[in-house]
Amino acid sequence: MIFIGIDDTDMLGSPGTGRLARDLAEELAKSGAAVWAVTRHQLLVDSRIPFTSHNSSASIHIVNAGPAGLDGAWERAARFVSERAAPGSDPALCLGDAENGLRLPLLEVFGRRAQTEVLDRRTAETIGARSGVRLASLGGSGDGVIGALAAVGLAANGNDGRFLQLGDIRSIGNTATVKELLKAGIDAVWDLRGKNLADSRMIMTDGWVRPELINHNAILVVEEKDGNVWEARNLVERRRRKSRTGDNA
Repeated sequence: MIFIGIDDTDMLGSPGTGRLARDLAEELAKSGAAVWAVTRHQLLVDSRIPFTSHNSSASIHIVNAGPAGLDGAWERAARFVSERAAPGSDPALCLGDAENGLRLPLLEVFGRRAQTEVLDRRTAETIGARSGVRLASLGGSGDGVIGALAAVGLAANGNDGRFLQLGDIRSIGNTATVKELLKAGIDAVWDLRGKNLADSRMIMTDGWVRPELINHNAILVVEEKDGNVWEARNLVERRRRKSRTGDNA
């Protein structure tokens, strides 16, 4: 898997980094890349860290870079993010190829640190140089490299974040059966004990299906709501966050 992480591309009133990542994934797919998914990764929220609203970064998961190879994917992504990032933002880009010299332990530890510590650009650049990724600031203060590198580390770890784009998950209505969710691209639907639900089970989604990245798979974790009706676990988190900030990522 190839991971492209981006961060700090937005300002208040502009589309968020998650939206830009989904648009970039579509752009890369048009060039022949085999894109699997886009995931969102929550980083530390702290008054010492400048961020627009939620301090989350995004990673694009790519199975194959396509005919232009890694160089072509990097150049296309850098151009796209530079052109689409909001004026005044601090956009950055990171690319890591899991099969080409990527030092996963370094990246994974950095990603987890970015969720609990206030880090600086120099630390990100040092770890990036040692871990086998391509890392670049595309404007502004340069601090976007922190989140971009963290996004690659957390995505490569395979156990963090939620999916913003995967198959047809954004086309699911307010309710769907497990069978329909699997057909849309989700790998499994689990109850809170990690047990697979039967295909016929009905799941309440509110039209917002965001499975979690668990063991490198897209897993929708649900809890029993009422009788035979089940509800996606992360809907509660989403409602709480939306009530505070209006975020709909």
